[in-house]
Amino acid sequence: DIFQPQQAAAFEKTLADISTTLGISLDELVNSLGDEGFVSIQFSKTATIDVPTQNGSMTIPAPSLLIGLAVKDDKLHKVMEARLSAIGLPLMKLPAGDTTLQSLTLPLPIPMPLQISFAMSDGFILLGTSAQVVTDAIDAHKTKRGLITTSDFKTAFAGLPMSNNGSAYISARFVETMLSVQKAMVESAAKTQNQNLQMRNVISNLLQNKETPRASASITLNMKNGVLFRSIGPSGGREMMTAAFVAPIGMIAATAAPGFARGRQVSSRNACINNLRQIDAAKEQWALAEGKHDGDMPDIAGVCEYIKGGKIPICPSGGVYSFNPIGVAPSCSIKGHNLSGF
Repeated sequence: DIFQPQQAAAFEKTLADISTTLGISLDELVNSLGDEGFVSIQFSKTATIDVPTQNGSMTIPAPSLLIGLAVKDDKLHKVMEARLSAIGLPLMKLPAGDTTLQSLTLPLPIPMPLQISFAMSDGFILLGTSAQVVTDAIDAHKTKRGLITTSDFKTAFAGLPMSNNGSAYISARFVETMLSVQKAMVESAAKTQNQNLQMRNVISNLLQNKETPRASASITLNMKNGVLFRSIGPSGGREMMTAAFVAPIGMIAATAAPGFARGRQVSSRNACINNLRQIDAAKEQWALAEGKHDGDMPDIAGVCEYIKGGKIPICPSGGVYSFNPIGVAPSCSIKGHNLSGF
């Protein structure tokens, strides 16, 4: 408890520093926000990308992300623009209906171009992974020809109250695409790895289409006695929600374990090489102090006096170190743990 005032002071200082960086108080910025928002993940109907797998690559519809946040004024928009300009990132300004879209292309090592774009339109800040997804959203709102006007959306929400506190919609095409991607990733891993076969079999069974994918819709209502959640879809949408969102976690667990194992091996190798460097440096110091020359055998106890802790380091993989003659690098009994190339 005696540290609480210090923690509170540190927290207040952090908030003050953020406000200084943004050029506006956080309270003022938060008060400028509205009470609505949305997140949309979409797959293109025309563009595709090639995603690398462990056994080659696969072609999938190009994905995009769109985030919308209601605002009362343009404070957030100005902060976003000012911060990007302040750090020297080149913003392109493009016309988008009756507003201006600002876009930034990021050359990241991913299989699709990432063009962070944002605009303010009709009381919303729109932020997307491409200029197209933002302009499409603005056009859909202006022309009233967005997702809610499609027959699939209307069918999915038939019987559900459209005046609600939150809603979710998963199209049949989204589910089908996600399932095909996940199945391909699992099959690719199965061809190149022999580990976690049981886990992969479980996931493969989960991803099997037991029926033609259909859209799923759900709404949330804040009631006097609690929160009401209602959904319409196959099995109440449980199977599709599980396949589309929970399965990737299991898939990652099934395919990532060998990667983690390789990561541990690399980490152990690097730690061992660092130990060998310490031994090699200590040998040189000992030889200089004792007037020894190349070919002379070192006194291990004497060399250890120049090693931090005064004792021989331990190889993380259980290898045995050989000090070797002066002028010859020390070595480890584990294959690959050596100073060659360093």
